[in-house]
Amino acid sequence: MADVLPFLAMVVVQFGYAGMNITSKLAMDSGMKPLVLVAYRQIFATIATAPFAYFFERTNKDYAAEKNYVGFGMLALMPTYVLIHTEAMAAACPFPWDCDKAPATCCMPSQMT
Repeated sequence: MADVLPFLAMVVVQFGYAGMNITSKLAMDSGMKPLVLVAYRQIFATIATAPFAYFFERTNKDYAAEKNYVGFGMLALMPTYVLIHTEAMAAACPFPWDCDKAPATCCMPSQMT
């Protein structure tokens, strides 16, 4: 049974990932904004993993990790910040229809050539 456990864990992870993709697609199709979806997904992930982190790490006496809490918290916020910043750049672009003619006027990095 110990040989099969990593494979079973991977199957469970893949089912969870597929479920997240399906619910994300349904939420986006029903009109949810991408920023709201990202916020809800981050909140759900925090609530789902916090008990495991508390119970598995409470006996760990590694105090060096306590110094990194602020850094890890900032890293956790980076994907949300990048998404908000990209959306703001797209909204602030003065000529979104003219990006192929004048890339300097377009704010979206993916549309710049």
